[in-house]
Amino acid sequence: MTKQVQADCYDFPQYYECFFRKETAREVRFLEKMKRQSATIPVRTILELGCGGGRLLLALARRGYQVYGVDGNARALAWLKQRAKKQGLTVRVVQADLADFTLPCCVDMAVCTFNTFRHLLSEKAARQHLARVAEHVRAGGLYILGLHLLPLDVAEQDEERWSARLGRVRLHARLQVERMDRRIRREWLRLLMTVRSPKRCRRFISRFAFRLYTREQFLRLLQSVPAWQLVGVYDFWYDWRCPRQLDDQLTDAVFVLRRR
Repeated sequence: MTKQVQADCYDFPQYYECFFRKETAREVRFLEKMKRQSATIPVRTILELGCGGGRLLLALARRGYQVYGVDGNARALAWLKQRAKKQGLTVRVVQADLADFTLPCCVDMAVCTFNTFRHLLSEKAARQHLARVAEHVRAGGLYILGLHLLPLDVAEQDEERWSARLGRVRLHARLQVERMDRRIRREWLRLLMTVRSPKRCRRFISRFAFRLYTREQFLRLLQSVPAWQLVGVYDFWYDWRCPRQLDDQLTDAVFVLRRR
C-alpha cells in the first residue's frame, strides 16, 4: 500500500541527499582546484550555506578542512550532527536564515550549490545574503555559488527526474515547475519523492518557490555588492578545465566570486 503525505522533503535528508551523492567527489575536486587557482589566501576553513544533511560538508571535513554550516531546517541539521558524531568528525552548524546569520569567526571559502540561493525570494534578501557572506569570508577568499539561470527562450513548464538506491530502498524524485511568473521573477515547484522499500511505499510531496534570474539580473545583483569580484564561470559539470562564457545560453551556472 502506498502512503502519500504533504511534507517538506528537506525533513528527510537521509533520502533526499542520496540523489546528489554522486556529485560529491566532483564538487570537492572542483573546490580544491578553485582554492589553488582563484583564491589568494590559503583555504583551511569552509562554510556551506544551505548545508542540509551535510553531504558536501562531511566530505570536506574528512579531507581535513574546518567546516561550518548554515541551514534553516532543524531536522536536517540534527541528522548532520548525528552523522558527524558517528564518523568522528567536527562540524559547527547554525540554524538560521541564509540572509541573516552570524558565525563566531571568518572563513576562507563559502559554498552554496544546486539552487539553494534561489530560495531567497526577494532582491533585498538576495543582496543581504551576499553581503552577509562577504562579512564572513576573508579578503582573498572565495564564494562558490551555483544556480540555474533563465534562458530567454525557456519553456515555462519543465521537469526533472532522479533515481537512487539506499540499501534495499529505491528512491525516485520528480521535480516539476507548476507555474512561472516572469514579472515578479518567481516560479512555483512541486517535488514528489517516492521511497519504496520491500515492505512499504511512501510518497512525500513538497511545494516551494524559487526566484528567477536571467544573466543580466544576476550580474546587476552582483554589482550591488561590491565586496565580490567575479573571477570565473563554470557549469554543473564542475570541470575546471572548461570555463564557460556568461551568455544567455548558460543555464546551469557556477560562479566563482573572490572577496575584495
